[in-house]
Amino acid sequence: MKKDIIYPIFLKLASNMEDTFWKYIYEDLSYGKCPYGIYLQNEYICCFIRSKEFSYRINEQNLKCCEEIHHLLKYKAGILSEKEKIQQKEDFFRKKKTNEKKFMNKKYLRENLIQNFVLKQGNKFNIKLEHKKNLMSFLNVAFLFKAIGIHDLEFKDDEIEYINGIEFENNKVMIKKKIFSNTSTTIQVEDDKRSNIYLLWQNYIQEFKPNFL
Repeated sequence: MKKDIIYPIFLKLASNMEDTFWKYIYEDLSYGKCPYGIYLQNEYICCFIRSKEFSYRINEQNLKCCEEIHHLLKYKAGILSEKEKIQQKEDFFRKKKTNEKKFMNKKYLRENLIQNFVLKQGNKFNIKLEHKKNLMSFLNVAFLFKAIGIHDLEFKDDEIEYINGIEFENNKVMIKKKIFSNTSTTIQVEDDKRSNIYLLWQNYIQEFKPNFL
């Protein structure tokens, strides 16, 4: 028995796709068959995946309708062909490698990124100016001694979003991991202990002072 085409707009989309994966997706949608997480209800295409939800009215009179539907399925719902998944991974690692190279090879850029991170978090959590300055110095020295490296960072939009072991609460900066150590001295903060950044900095200076005399 021949299937009836319910949504002809999807056949139009299928004809514009070079990737076979998307051709099949849109051909199925034209008959009302949806990929996982997507459903059609009356004149709406919707997504019920958590944090990816959307509801979009299918209007063939809208010249941008096809473009907007494809954008929602690909970038909002996260539906990708195998070719696109591979390209996404390559783009991610290329960007990560670029970030790492820029961060580690250019001191001024590293210091600017640290400063932006501290100021952003400091303003968000009402950290005193004195402690923000201490934290900037602390982090710069930590990178200098390789106590914190690129693997401890998370980036977002070319800015440091998170540094492993550095946490913030209102009016507080906390160190929740071992930061500095060498063969003769160790400064360690247990996972369940909280340390004021100023005190930890002072301890660090005292512990390492003999090495510079």
